[in-house]
Order: sequence, then C-alpha cells, then structure tokens
Amino acid sequence: MTRDMTPANIAASKEQQVYAITMAELKLDSGDINVHTSIGPIDFNGTIYQGIGDFGDVSEIEENIETSASSVDLSLSGINNAYVSVALNENYQGREVNLYIGLIDIASNLLIADPTLIFRGDINSMNVQVGETTTVTVNVTNKLVNWQKVEARRYTDADHRSRFPDDGFFKYVDELEEREILWNK
Repeated sequence: MTRDMTPANIAASKEQQVYAITMAELKLDSGDINVHTSIGPIDFNGTIYQGIGDFGDVSEIEENIETSASSVDLSLSGINNAYVSVALNENYQGREVNLYIGLIDIASNLLIADPTLIFRGDINSMNVQVGETTTVTVNVTNKLVNWQKVEARRYTDADHRSRFPDDGFFKYVDELEEREILWNK
C-alpha cells in the first residue's frame, strides 16, 4: 500500500512543534470504536477519536516487497472487569479495521492535516486476559489472508442453488454421473 502524505503533513513533520499519533477505527456491529494513542478527543472527518494514552498499544506493522498476508495486534489494558462481557459478546470476526498515522500540533492539540492510512484489515481474533485489570488484544489481518482460505464449492445443483435459488444451470449434472456416454469411433 503506498503511503502518500499530504503536503501539509510533510511540511509539518519537519517542524519541532508536532508529534505523531496512531489512530484506530474499528467498525463493529454495536457501533464504531475510534481511538488514538494520545490523550483527549481528536476530530477527524466529523468523527471523534478518544485518546487512550498509555493504555493502548499497537504492534509493529511489518511490510515487505512480497504480496503476503500480514497482521497487527491492537491492545487495550486497564479495562474495568465489569466491561469484559461487552468485549466477549461482540460479534467481532471479519469486522473492518483502519489504522492511520497523523500529526498533532502541540500548541492547539489539533490534527495538522488528514492522517495517512497505514493498515487496513479485518479482525481475526480477540484475546481477553482477566486479572486485577483486564487487557483485550485484537489481532487484525490484512485482506490478503483471504487468498489462503479454501472455498469448498462443488459443481452440483444443490451447491449452485444455495447461492442462486432460481438458477437451474446444474440441474442435470447428477444424471450425467451415472450415464454411459458413447463417443464416435
């Protein structure tokens, strides 16, 4: 994925009065979760991203020149145990996640320009570690992991009609299996 920073971000990155943040957007059935690695709320495209500070962590995002699947782990610690059931009951697998990197002006605590998308993927798994406080770690894989999945489809009428109920394209396939076909000699 190419990383095209806006001219405003390029110019601001050379200044000493800015700092970088990572922003995460998790699109869940119960509602979107929008957080960033600093403190306080930040507005991006009309959406408020809540600051989680030192309670959040993003693993290293690895890139290489090969077209291969990669993943990143997002962790949130210090969660009150009363909220564990919310995390455990959420239908999270396959939900979209976007990670951005943005620059914040120290004086105004505002984004300099639009953040740059650095990772897009789907939630693969969630690990909840319960203790005095709880840590939730979400594993996000990029879309290339779907290339590794095998889709079990058959050339049968039943399989075809499961996807296209009114289409009888494979209606006679079962009869052909038992039929003796004589070729011209």
